[in-house]
Amino acid sequence: MADAEAGFGGVLNAYELSKALIKNGAEVLYATVTDDLAGVTDLALSKETAAARLKSEAEKAAEILGVLGIYYLNYPDAGDWSVYQARRDLITVVRQFQPDCVISLDPWLNTEAHADHYKSGFAAVEAA
Repeated sequence: MADAEAGFGGVLNAYELSKALIKNGAEVLYATVTDDLAGVTDLALSKETAAARLKSEAEKAAEILGVLGIYYLNYPDAGDWSVYQARRDLITVVRQFQPDCVISLDPWLNTEAHADHYKSGFAAVEAA
C-alpha cells in the first residue's frame, strides 16, 4: 500500500469524506506522482510485478472509496525528478478536469522529511 491509499485514502475513509462528497454530486479522482517502488521490501518481486501489485492495490482502494480514476505520473520513487516536471504534468490533469478542490501533501510542513512528499506538494500547489 502506497502513500495515496494510506494517507489520502485514510482521510477519505476515516471521516467518510468520500461518501459525503459523492452523495453531494462530487467526482473524486486522484493523481499519484511516483511509482512507489522504493517502498517495496520484497526483493523476490521483479520491478514489473511490484508495479502491477501496487497499481492493483491502488485501484482496489479507489474502488472502495468511490474514486473514479487514478492518474499515474510514474516518476521514480525517491528518484531524480523535479517539481517543475511534476507541476507540468499536474497542470495537464488540472486543466483536463478543472477540479473545484485539490487536496495535496503540505509542502510547508516542517516535519516532512521525504523529498518526494514536499516536491509533490509544491507541484500540486503550483499546478492548482
